[in-house]
Amino acid sequence: MVSWHLRISTYDSDLFVGDGFDEVMHISDQLPNEQEFHKVQELCESNHNMAGVWKWSFIPIRTNNLSDLLFPTLINGAIASEITQSGLEKRWKGLFALAALVALVWDIATLPIRAVTYFLRLCCNYFIQDTPHPLIAYLKEKQIIDFASEGSERVNVDLYTEVAEDTHITRKVMRYGLTLSKVEIPFLKFRSEFSGTFS
Repeated sequence: MVSWHLRISTYDSDLFVGDGFDEVMHISDQLPNEQEFHKVQELCESNHNMAGVWKWSFIPIRTNNLSDLLFPTLINGAIASEITQSGLEKRWKGLFALAALVALVWDIATLPIRAVTYFLRLCCNYFIQDTPHPLIAYLKEKQIIDFASEGSERVNVDLYTEVAEDTHITRKVMRYGLTLSKVEIPFLKFRSEFSGTFS
């Protein structure tokens, strides 16, 4: 027998202590069918409100955040990637240090462009209303969780199937690391897959 599940973990970014962010809330829900499972998967794959490296390199995404103007790739790319994967990739610290150096040089080289586009972005942010990430609306509609704050929420979304057999259960998990926001933010999301069997 196959079942489909959704698990949300939220984090307190102020509680980062070296091996990852401290989980502060778990919410689990069993999905009714495979179609609903794939619907949530598509929402997790959405890049809505997530500006990638090329955009944040030339346009400050958040005009109220000085790091987006001065060092967007260093802060949002190299350092954020190291924090996100710190528990999994500790042996690659040298590679992260090199990435941080390259990011710093790139940020300095592209700073004049961001200084010019800052005022254009300021006008866009003032006159154009962003829409929330579609997963926010889904979770609220299904009464799973309501992200009421105007800021952003860092979450891990685990979508997993469980196959129950006579003596054991096999679980296959897709994990999405997302930052859900009601406004556009610079972010590199990640996805990983793993599976296991237990009695």
